Amino acid sequence: MINTPYPFCNAVPRIETLSTTNVRQAETKGSTVEQHPSNMGAGTYLRFSAKIECMNTKTISAAGGPATLALFDDPPREGRERLGPGAFVLPGFALPFVDALLPAIEGLAERAPFRHLVTPGGFTMSVALTNCGALGWTSDRRGYRYSATDPDTGKPWPAMPEPFTRLACEAASAAGFDGFAPDACLVNRYAPGARLSLHQDKDERDYGAPIVSVSLGMPAVFLFGGHARDDKAARIPLVHGDVVVWGGEDRLRYHGVLPLKDEPHPLLGAIRINLTFRKAG
Repeated sequence: MINTPYPFCNAVPRIETLSTTNVRQAETKGSTVEQHPSNMGAGTYLRFSAKIECMNTKTISAAGGPATLALFDDPPREGRERLGPGAFVLPGFALPFVDALLPAIEGLAERAPFRHLVTPGGFTMSVALTNCGALGWTSDRRGYRYSATDPDTGKPWPAMPEPFTRLACEAASAAGFDGFAPDACLVNRYAPGARLSLHQDKDERDYGAPIVSVSLGMPAVFLFGGHARDDKAARIPLVHGDVVVWGGEDRLRYHGVLPLKDEPHPLLGAIRINLTFRKAG
C-alpha cells in the first residue's frame, strides 16, 4: 500500500448501489446501508462499506513541489471549451494550484470534517462535504440553506484559504467574469459510486455572480443541462485540474455528476474532490 500525505483521502467508504433483496446480507457483514434518494429508483440503497485507501505510484512529500505536476497530472490542454454563452470548461486550469490546494483541503478537513448530509426528504447524500468561507452550504430535514456556522460544531466555518480565492477569481476572469468575490466554497468528496443528481444552484441571494467548479482526483462525467430538469444534459468528461465556470444566462442551468467509476488517480487515489465557489451572501 502506498503512502500519502493527505489523510482526507483515507477512510473513505466505498459506495455501492444495492437492491432491496441484498440489503439484509450487506447489513450482516457490517456495512452501513442507507436508503438512496428516489431519483435512483424505488427500493435502491447505498452501502457504505470498508475504507478505501489512497493509491499512489510512490510516496509523496507533504511539501509537494513542481515535480507533482510532472508525475501525477495530465498535460494541460490548450484554451477553453465553450458549453454555452456564459459557460466554459478551462482544461487543466487548476494544475498550477494543486500543490497549495491539497494541504489547504487537509487543514479544512481537520477543522470541519467531511460529513454525509441528510436531504429535506430524509435521504443520505452519497457525496461527503464540508465548507469554508464566510458562509457554508448545508442541508437537513428543515431544508437547504447557507449558514455562517458549522452545525456540527457551532463554530464559524474555516476561512477560505488564499489559494482557493486566487484560483476562483482567476478562473472566473478567464471565463469573462471579472470581479468575482466568492464568500462560500463547498468542498465535495466523491468515492466510487457517488453521484450528484441534476439540480440548480438557487440558494444564493442573487444570481449575478458565476459558479466556479474545480475538479481534483478521479475523473468524472459532468452533466450540464438546460433551464428545465427534463432538458437533455450534455456529458462533459472532467479530469484532475479542470475547472468549469458558468454564469450570466447559463447561471441557472441544471447540472450534476454521473456515478463515479472506480478509476483511482495516481495522487489522490480513489476519491474525487470538487471545490464549488459561489457568491452566496
